Amino acid sequence: MPSGSALARLKAKGNDLVPSELDALVKDGSLHQVSFVNLFHRLSMKGHDSCVAYAPGQWLDVDDAFNLLPADRFQ
Repeated sequence: MPSGSALARLKAKGNDLVPSELDALVKDGSLHQVSFVNLFHRLSMKGHDSCVAYAPGQWLDVDDAFNLLPADRFQ
């Protein structure tokens, strides 16, 4: 996946569609060549709707508890 950050909020239907599409990418061997945007493009090409909402500002990437340590200095 290209660098950058993305966040997705899925509704009930998306909770079914996204994992199913990820499984299809694993099966056809293309999972590591597809970006987050490509995933949603693939779903839209299959007739599924999505929308984008940009959230401006600074974000902190938290992958584990150690990433929280500098969070109090993040502005």
